Amino acid sequence: MLRASSKEEGIYRIKAILIDGPKQVRIAEVAMPTPEPGEMLIRSRAVGICGSDVELYQGTRPEGFYRDPLVPGHEWSGEVAALGERARGLSVGDRHSLVRHLPKLPHGFDESMRGRLR
Repeated sequence: MLRASSKEEGIYRIKAILIDGPKQVRIAEVAMPTPEPGEMLIRSRAVGICGSDVELYQGTRPEGFYRDPLVPGHEWSGEVAALGERARGLSVGDRHSLVRHLPKLPHGFDESMRGRLR
């Protein structure tokens, strides 16, 4: 079962860390994403902070590399919370981890990046 921090007008809201610009970080409630066909929604249990996240905070990443606001954290582990249509390979409740150097995962599932926690 998905748990969110609040529900307003039928939209579940979750807490996220947002980087609004150099040295501008806040915790905000955002709409919980819904997985598109072939995608999955992961409930984060642990998220790493790497050098690129620090550079985003410091404002030293090249201009055009990302757009504000940004939710950092492309190294994470968690469990599958929901599946979009045609999503295969994992089930709701399965543990999963990923290290990916993209601000947003592409549609579909990249098998070469798959890792399961046991």
